[in-house]
Amino acid sequence: MIISPILPQIGDDLGIADAVLGTLVTAYSLMVGMFAILSGPVSDRIGRRRILLIGCAAMTVALGLHGLVDSYVSFLVVRVFTGMAGGVLSGAAVSYIGDYFPYERRGWATGWVMSGAAFGQIVGIPMGIVMAERWGFRCSSLCGSVPSPLC
Repeated sequence: MIISPILPQIGDDLGIADAVLGTLVTAYSLMVGMFAILSGPVSDRIGRRRILLIGCAAMTVALGLHGLVDSYVSFLVVRVFTGMAGGVLSGAAVSYIGDYFPYERRGWATGWVMSGAAFGQIVGIPMGIVMAERWGFRCSSLCGSVPSPLC
């Protein structure tokens, strides 16, 4: 979500035409959708904790790779990988809630997870814009690649 408002800066910095900038968001979104569906059944087989750790590791690497992008193609590949990691995390998180919380508490737990995602967008997008203006568009992704204590 954070790259949407900074797409013009990304286009200027990397020489990407306006006509294709939106595909960076679309590629991410498609992968999130596909991998959210796939990660649930995979986590049934290999375990929720393991898939969440894989998702965290993949997201850390994917966000770090944003620092290396130098063209449309490299950015598109990184966005696809980031979407895959995001899909694994979102799909596995929902599955984990179903396993960990009793039926009567699942709505509460899901609400907290979804509120956290919304809060991240509310705070993260403006912060990402400020960081991109000050230190370049790669900065917010690189900061996001610092492993969280939750992973």
